[in-house]
Amino acid sequence: MTYRRDLLDIRVVVRPGADATPESTARRFASAGAALAMPSQPAGVPPSFVRPASAAESPGGARDVILVKTALKQVAVRVGEITYVEAARNYVQIHLDGGTVLKSRVPISRIASHLGPDRFLRVHRGRIVNVDRVRSVTNLTGGRLALGMNDGSRVIVARDRRRAVLTDLGRATGTRPTL
Repeated sequence: MTYRRDLLDIRVVVRPGADATPESTARRFASAGAALAMPSQPAGVPPSFVRPASAAESPGGARDVILVKTALKQVAVRVGEITYVEAARNYVQIHLDGGTVLKSRVPISRIASHLGPDRFLRVHRGRIVNVDRVRSVTNLTGGRLALGMNDGSRVIVARDRRRAVLTDLGRATGTRPTL
């Protein structure tokens, strides 16, 4: 038995000529049937995962909405609502603000490339956190850190990424880390 991996596990929602503000995105996804519409591709051309930056990116360079394939459907997820992403063997679990967890069969490196390094930080080989959702940083024994998230969960930072995480968090908040 062989397993054919679907190339469309994660896509970026793109509408040429449309603005990418959160209000326009909300209006677009509120209309029935238009939520998962993708621009048409020429025949014989595989869909690319990297779309033109002008329509799919916000002024900061990060994507606003991504489509995540979960089970038999694709779910539109606003990037700002993602709290953290965690690898679980061949799957990733995407933790959202409201406590919702989406499970998809996508490598965590592919999700990291779609989310962008400006808002998301790789804190472990199998974890990516949204910098805007970090509430507190505490020391653990053995040189590790624990990041307290807005939803009350804790994400453990790997020992070898401790300095980089503290530096990037300090840069994001505009303060110098003291730990």
